[in-house]
Amino acid sequence: MSEIKRVSPEEVREKIQKGNALLVCAYKDDWKCNKMRLDGSIVLSEFKAGVSEILKEREIIFF
Repeated sequence: MSEIKRVSPEEVREKIQKGNALLVCAYKDDWKCNKMRLDGSIVLSEFKAGVSEILKEREIIFF
């Protein structure tokens, strides 16, 4: 299992813009996620539905 670490907003933005990471809202409630959705992010239900298709080389960042 990979180590869980905190990253700065600047690091996240750079990783998302380069396509090196996937940003996932960790609330189980899609309504909550959509209310506070960040650019380039997906909701947890989308992540779970497509988890097998996510590239293993891509970092997953939950917020």
